[in-house]
Amino acid sequence: MRTVEAILDLPHASVKQRQMLSPHTIPAEDDPVHHSLAHAAQQFLPIYWQVFHLLISLCRENPAILKAAHARVRQFIEHKDKRSKEYEPELGELVVVAALVFACQDEGLLPAALALSEPPQPVLEHRSRHREKERESQASQTTAGRRYDLRNPAGHAHTTRSAGGARTVVPPDVNPDPYIRWSDHFAGPLLQETMTRGVGDVLDHSPDLQWLETGVSQYRIARTFQHMRSQFRLAALQVSMLAVFSYYETQRPAGAPVIPHPAQTHLDRVFGNPPPEAIVTLTEEVKAIHRLSSWGDFFTKVQYKNGRNWSDEELSAGLRQCVLLSEQRGYHINHDSHGEARRRLFDTRERRENEWMREHDKRAGNRAS
Repeated sequence: MRTVEAILDLPHASVKQRQMLSPHTIPAEDDPVHHSLAHAAQQFLPIYWQVFHLLISLCRENPAILKAAHARVRQFIEHKDKRSKEYEPELGELVVVAALVFACQDEGLLPAALALSEPPQPVLEHRSRHREKERESQASQTTAGRRYDLRNPAGHAHTTRSAGGARTVVPPDVNPDPYIRWSDHFAGPLLQETMTRGVGDVLDHSPDLQWLETGVSQYRIARTFQHMRSQFRLAALQVSMLAVFSYYETQRPAGAPVIPHPAQTHLDRVFGNPPPEAIVTLTEEVKAIHRLSSWGDFFTKVQYKNGRNWSDEELSAGLRQCVLLSEQRGYHINHDSHGEARRRLFDTRERRENEWMREHDKRAGNRAS
């Protein structure tokens, strides 16, 4: 049986024909890859549903399990020095633990005393007040239309600056959701650590990215996405699984209070099996994940609102930050930091980036014609 990674990374059978088509052309529904993805969703989703039914039931019977899971997720969010491999060897396992916390929150199983009282600031933020206002406006337009947002808060605090430049938090008009939320609290730290751990693989393919330029670098943006596409697809798949589960199994009207459930009556009634429409939905989600082709697509699929609104300059700065953090944590070793080796690194970077730019311009010209 093929693994999820093998299915997501499998090229389309008609890839040669699609090179002559518009880059926005959607593959035919009879593509063998789409059949494989649909089959994977049909086989995997019931297992996911049943496992979560079991985990939620265990948390209901033994609150200590949920308390430990919640503490682990909060530690990852609140303490930057405890996000490394030393504390979290497998990020995939952490995502499952976080998913359990989110699901239990939505089911009203998390005691209010454990709720996140002061949401931490998002990581990888490099924004001016002008861009902050612009993003708040965009978020207000896009959030309402999202089908599977992981329980975004009903209200958000905003900040103002005094004449002296101090930042003051202004409470929202309605009480904010006190619980940990994916996009607001967890996605930023998780994606930063994911990209930091992926730096070694990126440098194996493009060692010249060890040279840290300044400003916008389309070369870094494109190469990093190219070499991390597989990791991004797996991350997007995990988010989609949780989002579809949340949408179909724990939906409640916007703004409605969370009422603790003494028993998971709905999940128990169907023995933890997903409804047929959930399988259809996940199949479409997985097809979209297979077609990920840009940073915007990726940030949308993993529901990271801040990333969707980054400029190229901010994204470039964030990726350079990940390279530095990877070196600091010992995920990779920089052998070209001094003397002649550093000069050779600069020459290699300049040559490869120029070659990439010429090829990029050539492809752009061919599409235009």
